[in-house]
Amino acid sequence: MTAPEVDADVRYGGAAGERPRIGHVLVSSGLLSNRELAAILDAQRDGPRRRLGQIALDLGYVDEEQLADVLAEFFGLPTIDLATAELDVALARQVPRRVAERTQTLVVRQLRPGVLLVATADPGDVVALDDIRAYTGATVLQLAVTTPTAILRRIRDIWGVLEETTSLDAVVEPERTEDPVAEARIDDTPIVRLATGLLVEAVHSAASDIHVEPQPDGLRVRYRVDGMLRDVARVPRTSSAALISRLKISAGLDIAERRLPQDGRLRFHADGVAVDARVSTLPGIHGEKLVIRLLPTGEVAELDSLGLDADQLAVLRSAAHAPQGLIVFTGPTGSGKTHTLYSLLREISVPERNVVTLEDPVEIQFPGITQVQINERTGLDFARGLRAILRQDPDVILVGEIRDTETAELAVRAALTGHLVLTTLHTLDAAAAVTRLVDMGVAPFLVASSLTAVIAQRLVRRPCPRCVEDAAPDSGMLAALGDHDWSGARFVAGVGCHHCGGTGYQGRTGIFEVLAVDAMVRAVLRRSGDEETIRATAIEAGMTTLRAAALRAVRTGVTTVEEVLRVCPPA
Repeated sequence: MTAPEVDADVRYGGAAGERPRIGHVLVSSGLLSNRELAAILDAQRDGPRRRLGQIALDLGYVDEEQLADVLAEFFGLPTIDLATAELDVALARQVPRRVAERTQTLVVRQLRPGVLLVATADPGDVVALDDIRAYTGATVLQLAVTTPTAILRRIRDIWGVLEETTSLDAVVEPERTEDPVAEARIDDTPIVRLATGLLVEAVHSAASDIHVEPQPDGLRVRYRVDGMLRDVARVPRTSSAALISRLKISAGLDIAERRLPQDGRLRFHADGVAVDARVSTLPGIHGEKLVIRLLPTGEVAELDSLGLDADQLAVLRSAAHAPQGLIVFTGPTGSGKTHTLYSLLREISVPERNVVTLEDPVEIQFPGITQVQINERTGLDFARGLRAILRQDPDVILVGEIRDTETAELAVRAALTGHLVLTTLHTLDAAAAVTRLVDMGVAPFLVASSLTAVIAQRLVRRPCPRCVEDAAPDSGMLAALGDHDWSGARFVAGVGCHHCGGTGYQGRTGIFEVLAVDAMVRAVLRRSGDEETIRATAIEAGMTTLRAAALRAVRTGVTTVEEVLRVCPPA
């Protein structure tokens, strides 16, 4: 449908005689009752400048998508999906960000000389349309309706976090006091907005961490997205101290202490959802560096959605539903062990079981289970906590990490005395985790008797679904994967778009190696078998190695050759 050209005064919900018209569309479409319409009209009398549709939205009678569809019908306009629309960024930026946000409009592209396609959440706002004409010089605007949220998301894509107001150089006076306490008392709206914007934008970008790093000329801000750091902003030197202090205040840290590392926590809201974060400071030669770890929000993923194949799921579920035993998740930091652990915990946490966790830190709060936070300053470490839990009549015990011999021995003995124990280690593969327990001082026969399954894993990035294409891999990279038959393989790559920040990747999935500790593996362990023998025995019994799982992910287009070489390089 071609968007109608708009060069006339089009309003809705403005003059009293027009109010029932948009209301009639809402009622006739079944979105409003007559009583709800009457309530909206009453509210509009108290604030005559408020539009009827916006009041319906504010009162929760309709959602943004429904209102956009009704407005499109009312004005005879098409709707537009800004997530997929081809957008001329340079043209869009001709309208200042503050104007685009205030008017809920966004220039999409030029259709022909003097004619622009404009996305709007309020097609009746003729003043906004006049602003667009003034900034762009367009004579005719063709409108398409979308939601306010969709517009704000694309605004963030186009302008980023920092360009919200005038230059940040004006936020802090060039000559500042050397008193750190006085420096920290900065409640200027731009600094508050900048700090909040960095946090909220990190959530929108699906970042796991925010790095705020001092440089000679100011601060560099980077987000870790899908395991990789990317630059997102630069903060001028004149604003650096104010931003660091604002974030430290929010985390409850000592703003006068700049010589020692500190740890704190903060909470903020993004799109109405509370987000918890851990904050760590580190003194550097150019100032304090902050790393903010965003803790997971929302529902824990189901076990079936993580990337385990049917055989691996069967082994894991069999071990997890047994009355006792030790299940170990292993892999380097950032490989997704905790996420998988939580997904399994979600599945086995039932009212008939007393589930207790010992974590450092508690990342996700589960209803119906007891979660204990490690606090080594007070003497509550993993070993002491585990001894206390064993006196609490537990059925399932989650030990966040085995760090020492005492904890390892306690975990093994708990698994031998009628408890299901879940824990993590840091090893390269599943066989190495088995021998790690022995190396930590646990007798091989105890490991053989208690251990039921070991899950090694990595996270690989997925090609961005918006820009993924079939792609012939580089012959050198393909050779680096080894001599394999690639007939029938589908090689893919993301070319990069605004959805993935130009990286070509969006989201991650797991690749897994699940070692079932069966009679053959136990026999090898009791003979004090080494890592290679354990691995060979498990493979002979049907275990899919991490390498094989990674190659399968490449073959099926789940990830790329480059990503597998990065995450699982050749031995």
